[in-house]
Amino acid sequence: MAQNFTLADFHQFDNSTKEALVIFGNDILLVSQYFDKLNFLLASIGVFINAFHIVILSRKSIISNVINVILLGIAISDTVNLSVLAQKLFTLISKTFQDECTLPNSSLVTQLLFYLAVIKDDFRRLSTWLGVLMAALRYLIIKNSLNPNFNFLSKPSSGWNTLAIAFIISTLMSMFYLIRVDLSSEVWVPPETCGYQTNFRILKYSYTSNNLFISGAEIYKTYIVFDGILKIIPAIVLPVLAVLLIRELKIAEVSRKKNSVVSRTANHADSTSKMVIIMTITCIFAEGPMGISFVLEGLVADVPKLRKIVNCLESILFIFVILNATTHFFVCLGVSTPYGKAVKELLGYKESQKPKMYHNFVPSDFEQFDNSTKEALVIIGNALVFITQYSNKLSFCLAVIGVFMNAFHVFILSKKSAISNVINVILLGIAISDMMNLSVIAEKMFFLIYRDACTLPDSSFITKLLNFLEFMKDDSRRLSTWLGVLMASLRYLILKNDLNPNFDFLFKSSSGWKSLTIAFFISTLISMFYLFRVDLFSVVWVPPKACGYPTNFSMLKYSYKTNELFFSGRETFKSLIAFDGILKIIPAFVLPILAALLVRELKKAEVSRKKMPVSSQSANNSDNTSKLVIIMTITCICAEGPMGIAFVIEGLVADVSALRLLVIYFEGILFTFVILNATTHFFICLGVSTTYKKTVNEFLGYKKPQKHITSINPKISSTSTVSRRQIDARIDG
Repeated sequence: MAQNFTLADFHQFDNSTKEALVIFGNDILLVSQYFDKLNFLLASIGVFINAFHIVILSRKSIISNVINVILLGIAISDTVNLSVLAQKLFTLISKTFQDECTLPNSSLVTQLLFYLAVIKDDFRRLSTWLGVLMAALRYLIIKNSLNPNFNFLSKPSSGWNTLAIAFIISTLMSMFYLIRVDLSSEVWVPPETCGYQTNFRILKYSYTSNNLFISGAEIYKTYIVFDGILKIIPAIVLPVLAVLLIRELKIAEVSRKKNSVVSRTANHADSTSKMVIIMTITCIFAEGPMGISFVLEGLVADVPKLRKIVNCLESILFIFVILNATTHFFVCLGVSTPYGKAVKELLGYKESQKPKMYHNFVPSDFEQFDNSTKEALVIIGNALVFITQYSNKLSFCLAVIGVFMNAFHVFILSKKSAISNVINVILLGIAISDMMNLSVIAEKMFFLIYRDACTLPDSSFITKLLNFLEFMKDDSRRLSTWLGVLMASLRYLILKNDLNPNFDFLFKSSSGWKSLTIAFFISTLISMFYLFRVDLFSVVWVPPKACGYPTNFSMLKYSYKTNELFFSGRETFKSLIAFDGILKIIPAFVLPILAALLVRELKKAEVSRKKMPVSSQSANNSDNTSKLVIIMTITCICAEGPMGIAFVIEGLVADVSALRLLVIYFEGILFTFVILNATTHFFICLGVSTTYKKTVNEFLGYKKPQKHITSINPKISSTSTVSRRQIDARIDG
């Protein structure tokens, strides 16, 4: 179990700094515990995705390309890294179910776990290095495409040589971890309450730093800082390589425009360059924050508890590394034509000849800007269009999962044992709103993914129905955010006025129902505006010739357009969108304040409880409720903040339709975090709320096992009472 930070852990600092570090440290520690579970899930998924990625890259049609050889090395590194990470996180999660009576690992298991950590360090470094080498190789190939002296770079042998050299150097560096530590042991004696035999003891193994390399604190600190600098260098080099690649890509495009014929080879070369650029950018976002945290870890190495806080922060940031490793397959699938063809061949899929409904930006879309800005906006816009296509598919999958998770969440919160709590009433409202919101998102994403230019337009009735669903989505989306703010506010008022009888009504579930009713009524009135501001109109739809419809085939296509009742000018429309964005970003400012107030009240409650001789169960449950609200508040901040900013920007650029469309695509990518936030509420409640967990266990028919098992075993003793752990210990020898 993780130990909370105390004031004594930071004796080097003054009192105010101590308090701030304790609050911040305990918050980071709490959040990291739940990120460990999320990272385990993502890492497990990533292992299977990268295994399939390796199968595709190993095919003869793919491996003939030098870039694909390096991609294969990255995929193998990521698979090994994610596998060891999943095992490590599983061990961490398992420890939460262990106590002081759990037997320590044997010498073999301890050594095995340490070697796995060395392997993880090796392949983690190797994956990053190969990302840099891939970008550097691609730049040199494009830069010297007409120079025969550099033709060897395009051969797959260059890729294999690069892999071999990088692997050897990385492995030699990781060998340092084997040499600098020694396996040590100490006698482990279990507490008497565990029920082991009298005088039962066993050796507990662990690794400790030896004096061969680490002879003092300064040397150790310098090593950690140097290791962090090595890990942050790729985050500095990669942006430079990305800029150089983009510049060379633009030069190649200009040269190709001068030619009357565009070869298929040139298109494939551009696709490879775009793939490398996208993977380089994702690698920057993954490696940059981690490198900074490693440097910080070295700077605070002489304060163990401060270093522990940084370690907890690293476990949170590591989610970006896992996501980066998992997305390589999707990037290759979306950009590389040979890769996509290889996947389709393996799956036996035949590509449809129907045209797709993708909008690509062109310089004429941004005629208000100069040429260099136009080029930059076109590159950014088309990159966002591409990413959006795959984020839509990811959002669809997550939304479908989220609907089922929230349906079960609603069922649990509706049970009598849970609904008696005012916070759980608000949670029920959030769950219903999220389920409604995710259902409409799933429907919307489904049509975005599976429709093309040949799909028949919707009828008048379906168009009206979809518009009404959009109204419901807007309503439930807003309501979910508002209820998050209300929940945090109610919890703060309850804690703040715990001993004030005038605020006793806040404890009652009726306060929750009233809050739900008022919030729903106001939110629905605002959303009604969306129904009145548009009119249904129709145009004649003629399908493209490639679709194969009969000659002169046409039908009415229905859609909604803004009427003149509320929008008499572009400035009004622009102001409305900006105002709507401001309304949506307000919770992102209010929620951090409420989170800070809740943490402060929680610390006060802990101090008061420490002065009491006995800590009551109700006090512990109250703390769990506060922690639950704090965690949900933090996740809500992460989800709502970026979306609110995007909405404000959308309003500010409303007079440039192409620029607004670019922001809308960006919003589609950010919406993935909103979906993740809505999906994680069940897991947060399950992990933090004792009452919620008990309700789930009762529903699933799970009974918590007793700690001690009384049995009479003639082979052990005919008169003694033994525990299951005692029997297991004897079996293990």
